Amino acid sequence: MDIPVFKKLLEEELISETEFENIQRHNEAPVSVYWDLTTLLYVGILLLTGGLGILVYKNIDSIGHTAIVTLIACLCIASFAYCFKNSRGYSNHKMESPTVLFDYVLLLACLLLLTFIGYLQFEYNVFGNDWGMVTFVPMVLLFFAAYYFDHLGVLSMAITNLAAWAGFTVAPMNILRENDFTDEKLIYTALILGAGLLALAFVSTKRQIKAHFATTYKLWYAYPAYFNTCRPVSF
Repeated sequence: MDIPVFKKLLEEELISETEFENIQRHNEAPVSVYWDLTTLLYVGILLLTGGLGILVYKNIDSIGHTAIVTLIACLCIASFAYCFKNSRGYSNHKMESPTVLFDYVLLLACLLLLTFIGYLQFEYNVFGNDWGMVTFVPMVLLFFAAYYFDHLGVLSMAITNLAAWAGFTVAPMNILRENDFTDEKLIYTALILGAGLLALAFVSTKRQIKAHFATTYKLWYAYPAYFNTCRPVSF
């Protein structure tokens, strides 16, 4: 900020002493770059995971499946190891992030976990034809990570997997392939799942077990396109 210009304005009585002092005070105060850094970190994680997907797609024949799976697994394990090392442990109450990078490393670890499990199923068919397990396993791990590390973003990912698992459990594969989601079983499942999420929100608040998670559960229930959350994720 150009202080001499404001001094000249003060001399010409175009601004008051109080206004000039406020300008000086704001000029000397540090400028927060918190949102700039957090935005860059989120974009960096998205670029990293997206770049990893492009790398796999472009070089699947030359790199080899084993090398790709090993790379994803190593990055995932390293990210979770960082989180466990720096975590303050579980608490029923809201926990502040122990480090600046903690939330973003955890988000990266969970995205890599989903990529790893999806890749194993797509390439090696480790779960056979039981596609429900493809969403059930990461769902359990994501719920654990969300509660243990206290992360709302990971909680949203876990609820997404819960909805996908419910869809796989009740809907025959031929219905899914035909993109027909008017089946009564899907509708009833969505209603039960919504009621379950509201119940979780109530229990969280009543028992003070991660009470701040209640808003996320309620938002998922109230989302206008909620019935579509029973659609499975394509790998």
